[in-house]
Order: sequence, then structure tokens, then C-alpha cells
Amino acid sequence: MFVASCSDNIYEPKKDGRGAYLNPEHMISLLFGKQLESAIIDMFLLLLQTKKDDQPSEYYDYDCLPAYGKGWIMGWTGNEKRKEYLEYILKTLQPPVEDKDMVFSPMHFINHWALLIINMRTKQYELYDSMIQHPKNDFHNYVQFLKEGFLQILGLDTTEWPIIVPSPCPQQGAGDDCALFVCKYMECLANKNVIGLPFSQADMDLMRGKLASAIIQEVNGEKENRSNGEAAVEKIVS
Repeated sequence: MFVASCSDNIYEPKKDGRGAYLNPEHMISLLFGKQLESAIIDMFLLLLQTKKDDQPSEYYDYDCLPAYGKGWIMGWTGNEKRKEYLEYILKTLQPPVEDKDMVFSPMHFINHWALLIINMRTKQYELYDSMIQHPKNDFHNYVQFLKEGFLQILGLDTTEWPIIVPSPCPQQGAGDDCALFVCKYMECLANKNVIGLPFSQADMDLMRGKLASAIIQEVNGEKENRSNGEAAVEKIVS
């Protein structure tokens, strides 16, 4: 079995930072209906970026902050440490940020994932949440830190941009599918040919299977590339 045959990490981020440190436990959670960690969302973003690279005309010009970003920033109690990590996270974006259509920021709260979009076209912050009533204790503080960071670090003034909650927004039924809803929000909103958010809770089991299959193909492809590279080096050396 694929998962059982893997070592501690079956995948590591690419040189540009895309992807994630992925281990068998992440795949087990994905395949067996459990809650998902940031690694799966970051792998989804890598796969989405690959689709965008292959068919750029079908996608908006978006960028994304890593899924671990909010937790990394807001996990610190001191503002100086938060600002240090915020600067690191924001500098993962490809400049010029103001020329993008949107920036995705997956956000983790207590036992829940939601999506923030910084929409450059409409000049607003948008919250997509599959459990809109779920407490988001530090959401407004996080948005405020982003606004300050965009201004101070990137020179982009979003301080007056409002926060809106688009409606309708697909809501989940099961308690462990929030990360999948975040992925589907991004998949639909990034694609110019998708109108609205045409999915529901009923699609989540199939999505788990499709995403697991796509990740396995990516992992196997990366292993093959690495093996070919090592073989080429060995041939040159010998």
C-alpha cells in the first residue's frame, strides 16, 4: 500500500516554497475522512498552480499565502515576533502583488478552516466560511496585521478595504470537511470558467479520493524526477 510503504516524509516543498512537508499520516487523514492539516491544503495549492501554469488563460492571476501562515503569525504573543513572521510570509508572494487579481489566505481557527481572499479587483477582504457561525476569535486581528503588513512591507494600502461575507456560500454538514471546502472555494474562484460555487457537502467524499490520487501522482512524479537526476549525475561521475 502506498501510505504504508513511505518513510517519514513522502514529499518536501519545492525550491520556490510551494508544496509541503507531507507524511503518511496526512494521507491517512485525507483518505479516511479525518480533519486535515495545513500540509494537505498547501499540496492542493501546488496542484492548482500546476493547472494554472498549464492553462494560464483559464485562471485569474492569483497568489496565495501558505496555509500555515495565519497560525504561524498569530501563534506569537509579542507583536514584534508576529511582524517578523508576517514579513517572511508576505515575501513569499510574487511581486507586484497589487497587479494580481486576488490573494488567497487559508486560515485555521480552533478545529476549523476558513478562507480569506484579498480581492485586488474589488478592493475588499472576503471571508468564505463553511461554518459561518464557528467562532473566529482572532480573525479581525489577523486581518489588521495583514493590512499593516501590506502597507509597511509591500507598500500596498488596503487599510480602508472592507471585510465582506459573500452569500450564498456552500456550507458543510460533516465536521471534518472544512479544509476541503477551503480548497473547493479556491478552485472555483481561481477559474474564470466556473460560475459561482457549484458544489456541496455531497461532493466531499469524491473530492477526498480525487485529491489523494492527484497527490500520489505528484509524489511519484517527484520521486521519478529525483531518480532520473541521480542516475544522470552518476553517469557523469562514472
